[in-house]
Amino acid sequence: MSQTTSSVASVHEEKARLPHTDIEQPPAPVDEKQPDTSETTAAVSPFHPSQFPDGGRDAYLCLLGGFCCLFCSFGWLNCVGVFQSYYQRNQLSDYSPSTIAWIASLEIFVMFAPGPIVGFIYDNYGPKYILLFGTFFHVFGLMMTSLCTEYWQFVLAQGICSPLGLNCVFQAGTSTIPTWFLKKRGLAFGVMVSGSGLGGIIFPIVATHLIPQIGYGWTMRTLAFLILGMMGIALLTVKSRLPPRPREFELWVFVEPFKDTRFILLTIASFLFFMGLFIPINFIEVEAMSDGMSTSLAGYLLAVLNAASMFGRIIPGALADKVGKFNMQSLWCLVAAILVLALALPASGNAAYITFAALYGFASGAFVSLLPAQIVHISKVEQIGVRVGVMFACISFAGLVGNPIAGAIVDKNNGMYWGLNIFSGVMLMAGSSIADIQALLPVIPHYHGHVAPTAKAQSSQAQPLADTGWRNSLPEITIGAILKEKDAGTNQTLFDKSFSYARSKGTSRDEVNGSTSLAGCYSNAARIVETQYLHSILPSKDRLFLVVDYYAENMMYWNGGIYHAPSFRRKLVAAYGQSSELNLQSLDWTWTALLFAILSSSIIGSAEGTSVSWGFSIDDKVHLARLWGAASISCLNLGNYTSKYSIHSVQTIYIMHAYEHLVGSSNQWIALRSVGVIIAKGLGLHRLGPHPDDERIAELTPDQKQAFVEREIGRRVWYGVVCQEWLCSTSQAACTLTLQWRHFTSARPRELDEETMMPLSNTATPTVTSVGRYFFDYAAVLLDVHNTMVEFLDQEDATKYAAIIKYDGEMRATCTEKVPECLSPRTPHDPNWPQWVTWARRLHQASVNHKIIMIHQHFLSKSFKDLRYTYSRWACVTAAQNIINLYNARDANEPQWWVEQAFVVTAGICMILELFHHAEADSDAQEYQACVKRAVKFLQLFYTSSVAVHGVRLLMSLLQEYEKLREVPSTKTTPSMDTSASQPCSCISDNIDDISIMDAVRTTHGFPLVPDMQLSFDDAFNFDIDALGFDDLMDYLPSVEGSLDNDIFHASMLTANGWPT
Repeated sequence: MSQTTSSVASVHEEKARLPHTDIEQPPAPVDEKQPDTSETTAAVSPFHPSQFPDGGRDAYLCLLGGFCCLFCSFGWLNCVGVFQSYYQRNQLSDYSPSTIAWIASLEIFVMFAPGPIVGFIYDNYGPKYILLFGTFFHVFGLMMTSLCTEYWQFVLAQGICSPLGLNCVFQAGTSTIPTWFLKKRGLAFGVMVSGSGLGGIIFPIVATHLIPQIGYGWTMRTLAFLILGMMGIALLTVKSRLPPRPREFELWVFVEPFKDTRFILLTIASFLFFMGLFIPINFIEVEAMSDGMSTSLAGYLLAVLNAASMFGRIIPGALADKVGKFNMQSLWCLVAAILVLALALPASGNAAYITFAALYGFASGAFVSLLPAQIVHISKVEQIGVRVGVMFACISFAGLVGNPIAGAIVDKNNGMYWGLNIFSGVMLMAGSSIADIQALLPVIPHYHGHVAPTAKAQSSQAQPLADTGWRNSLPEITIGAILKEKDAGTNQTLFDKSFSYARSKGTSRDEVNGSTSLAGCYSNAARIVETQYLHSILPSKDRLFLVVDYYAENMMYWNGGIYHAPSFRRKLVAAYGQSSELNLQSLDWTWTALLFAILSSSIIGSAEGTSVSWGFSIDDKVHLARLWGAASISCLNLGNYTSKYSIHSVQTIYIMHAYEHLVGSSNQWIALRSVGVIIAKGLGLHRLGPHPDDERIAELTPDQKQAFVEREIGRRVWYGVVCQEWLCSTSQAACTLTLQWRHFTSARPRELDEETMMPLSNTATPTVTSVGRYFFDYAAVLLDVHNTMVEFLDQEDATKYAAIIKYDGEMRATCTEKVPECLSPRTPHDPNWPQWVTWARRLHQASVNHKIIMIHQHFLSKSFKDLRYTYSRWACVTAAQNIINLYNARDANEPQWWVEQAFVVTAGICMILELFHHAEADSDAQEYQACVKRAVKFLQLFYTSSVAVHGVRLLMSLLQEYEKLREVPSTKTTPSMDTSASQPCSCISDNIDDISIMDAVRTTHGFPLVPDMQLSFDDAFNFDIDALGFDDLMDYLPSVEGSLDNDIFHASMLTANGWPT
């Protein structure tokens, strides 16, 4: 199948410079008049909705080629009735209609039966080879048919050889068009499939007129040459937008579509409809002639039918883009059935047959054009080839038996055709009924769509923050400030997505997750439909376990083991049992919320190569993280989590905390964090003091051991809650903290073997708890800093600064003396340690340096003007350099953490502020500038992270201003705002190699120490930096005459509206 391209965003030309997979804004529409830069913009998945051209030269040429493919394939198939009539009167007059009908049936069957294999070849190698193969066999088969005189010869040439080529030609056309069109896909399919209608007009008329004039043989050869010319056009124009990637043949690829209920129902409906579809087409001429119509006039019936079919393929296709493909399909299937039963069955006379041909052609044409579009609608783009092939292979059996059954019915009724019409009408009606059932199913997302922000959210994103007190503040370097501005328009989209499925009614049920006496946010009907929706978005069982296991093995250390992974997995296995699906209604909703939180966090936090190996494209990461994150909130609400307290609710909230910032939901998490604290207190987690059983774990009974495990997890959860509260104390503007030492008596979590929950025999063994305990130790120092600064609020700066120096020393001592052995940089790495130890060690070192910056942040601005605070300036610059130097590579399987990205952003801001106040452009300044560029380069690795995207904008905008400052001679005046706002910045060039995401899968990669990048002024200022509020920025950004014009800086920032839309 076609796959995503494997390279990561690099910094190069203008719009391609920043990550295209922007999770803060809807994708910008593609302008077909603009040059296509998608090939060099490797950050964008070709499956992303923004990458479908929906027009342009190449797309329309491909549509022309698809039109030719359908003209030569389905168009030829539409004229089989001509040969049924001709063979009955000439070469095969000794055979019954039922026997002759096997030729046409074989032609239909062989055209579609090899579909899965041909689709697999298409997905691996593209349309080129199957077009060459198909053209040869189709033309060769017709040439051989022109020489046939015996029944078996017709079967081999026309029934087998020619349709083998038809299959390839048809697959190439129908599978390629979806790669070029998304919004106009229904119309594109209608235009393409109208080629079969045109072929159905031309082929019958040409055959009917030429056979009497030049004979059957030369007529077939003429038609073959016509097809060869049309296929020449197709060979020159049909090409896929997505690059193929060969892979091994695996049987499960062809079985996988049948795991999708919608695919199964669509297949059944299409099978029934296909069985009846070709019967009127194949027998309309002979039926009309048996009722008195002349041979010459009957020869035009198929032309009339196919002429009407052209409109039936275009008009419903265009309407389907507006009212739904399944709705249109169901409607026209029903109309076709009614026409057969109400018009063809009692038909008598020329007018009735001509009218039926026209109306039936229109109605049946809708099926032909909408079926491929329906398959695409319920499939991923990279699955289209195989799924189209599998679908048509299944329904080919209907085509194989439909016409012979109809012929046998005619023989049984002594040449009467009423039984044939009843059989056809019943099959069409049955297909329409199944299509109705399928259309009623809730829409199941297949992860290639895009949920646009609400109008309100879009408007809020589009307005500059003109009233934010910009002129009195500078971008703050706290994490809280960095996260604050990036959330616009995200949360409402999540809830709109979740609640949009409450469309039907149902009865309430008394079950584990059913009705409750407490007031909830769901009605009974909405609860039932929401449950059905949650079922629909769960990944397959195998994938779900892969995602859950990744979190347990690679990501638990960040939150100190906030849930017990082995117990959770055992419960998950028990919940599945022997089934391949989870019955969510039998589970506790808060536990289900925890499951969705783990899924959301794991998919967005996992390395790109890892998620691709699970079968999720890069674009899926952000979409699924949002989808499952919203599902987690829905589960909490279904469980009335604010009224019925559960430890799973707290675990859910704090697991989401680690990753919701990545997808732009930090405001939501801040609100939920407050709720989490209340629930934790309500559960008594703050009073889990020492217990006698804690000292005799090996002697405990199973029930006592379970109670111990629950107690220990409760302590971990509480200390995680407190740790996050304290770590945020210097990063968010809060005057008071809700949690102090005096508010809890819970014992510290113990360092235990995670699988057995027994004490460790070797205390040097790394555990997830050791990381959490250590983070708590220096979080306590930050609590002291916060409390002291609140106490000294009215004191002089000298008193405050003395306290800052004191806590600087305490932080350094804590991080040296209390660091666990496995996290200490002085301890050699043991290869037997878990892989996450290396990542935790780097996270610890970066976090410590970040906390040093946070301690000194209030005096950083003063340090640029007052020598008494020079130590703060040195401490911040040194810590910033340390952070950036730590992140010079990323392991292949390493998860991403928003805090690490926030650390790098903070460090980059510190370095830029130092640059603005560096007197000369000496070697130190060059080193600082190189550090900032390396920070930007590192952040660009994480193009699915809202924090990283935000940080790139921020650092690039400040770096842009610094470059402008250095380029303007000190003796000249500052240029006008209009001029400066339009000048490109050349501080970074284009000659840096991209860092490939697939390279990251294979090995650890690094990047140049001094990257050469180019910044776009327009892209650099797509962010309102003033909202970040670092005190007195303008006071310590130089504003000497002839250098930086702060008014221009203000205006540029205040007119920035986010990513271009």
